[in-house]
Amino acid sequence: MRFYRKTPLEMSGTTVRKSIPLDVSKGEDGGIAYALESSGGKLRGGIGASALELSALPEGETLRAVFESDGAYALYCDSGRMYAQTADGLQDSGIIFSKMPACVRLYDGGEKVLLSDGTMSLVLDKSGLTEKAVAFSAAVYAYDRLWYCGDGLTLYFSEAGNAYNFAAGTGLGGSIELPDRKGKILKLIFFRNDIYVVREYGLQKLEAYGDEKEFAVEDVLSCAKIYGQSAAATERTLFFLAEDGLHSYGDGKTADFAGHFSSEQTDVRGAASGGKYFLTAETAEAMRVLGVFDEDTGGGYLVPGDCAGLCEGSGRVLFALEGKGYEITRGGAFAGRVSHRVWQSAPVTPCGGRALLRELDVRARGALILCVHSDEGNRSVCVPDGGKVCRSLNLPGTHFTFRILAEDCEVNRLSALFLKGEDVS
Repeated sequence: MRFYRKTPLEMSGTTVRKSIPLDVSKGEDGGIAYALESSGGKLRGGIGASALELSALPEGETLRAVFESDGAYALYCDSGRMYAQTADGLQDSGIIFSKMPACVRLYDGGEKVLLSDGTMSLVLDKSGLTEKAVAFSAAVYAYDRLWYCGDGLTLYFSEAGNAYNFAAGTGLGGSIELPDRKGKILKLIFFRNDIYVVREYGLQKLEAYGDEKEFAVEDVLSCAKIYGQSAAATERTLFFLAEDGLHSYGDGKTADFAGHFSSEQTDVRGAASGGKYFLTAETAEAMRVLGVFDEDTGGGYLVPGDCAGLCEGSGRVLFALEGKGYEITRGGAFAGRVSHRVWQSAPVTPCGGRALLRELDVRARGALILCVHSDEGNRSVCVPDGGKVCRSLNLPGTHFTFRILAEDCEVNRLSALFLKGEDVS
């Protein structure tokens, strides 16, 4: 057996200082962030999640989704059973849904949420859950009417001012038959004062002003097959996930994280609040994550965790994780866990060939661990609050990847000093 020893890297040349971009919003070439967001060329801690004050469910029940209206909650369990939590405590509705319900927020003598599995429906208000006759797979409340779809191709609308009267007639309710060339209706969203119809293979806009005879639908875009429950809108941007990646329609920017999501999804849900779009999906590595995207910067990052039943509620975003209900917050710990935040750069080739990493200069608030990997080895250093210049690293390689691990921090700058030159024997 012969053993070979790699020739030590000896270089004659000059030094090159490289500023390592902290923005991985485009997710290119391996750059990725977990629970760290990038804006203005800096890294800082991302969202957190605080627990909701919910009553304990009966033994054997596991929470899968939380819906909220006027201080009351509807709790959907793995068994399909629906519970309500009001000021009077936990109530069993006696209803078992066949699947995760679709929901629509409406105003009928006060704010309410209507929930349906396509065959039956419940309305949630501060008094609890009550059965209603209307059943739907997608719905939206707009222009003082309730709009819903039941079979995937027909759009029904109620009488103005009466959300539960769908009797057809002049000045009353009615229906619109939509052509099937874009597939079934998956979701309805009120955006920019119009109703947008999310179809299997595209997006349409419904203009519903004035007399119901003048209601009209026009095509907006066509695309690959859409995951309908992923669609959600901020004030400026409508987002959705399709088999070919994340899409946006409107003024906001889209983080190109398509490569991080699997093309085969089974449980995808989206929600939006405060200029951010949230997406629960599975990555190409079969890991369940919560994606967080900022419409202003185009930045995006991932939070590991199987966050189920993601939905909007009175300006809040709610979800269930490991049988407990949570609300997304602007920062802090996520769901009572230590915030393990990770950022990784795209591979850096500083000199176009073999080089030697001599030092790192980090400026940060909060302690962190900085790891550098190359095709020939790795180095790890502990960086205290305030930052540090780490010298004498002497890591050879051609391609270098930088990774930050922290509980909470803000990184303002990261640069590396390389020695470049030609190998000498």
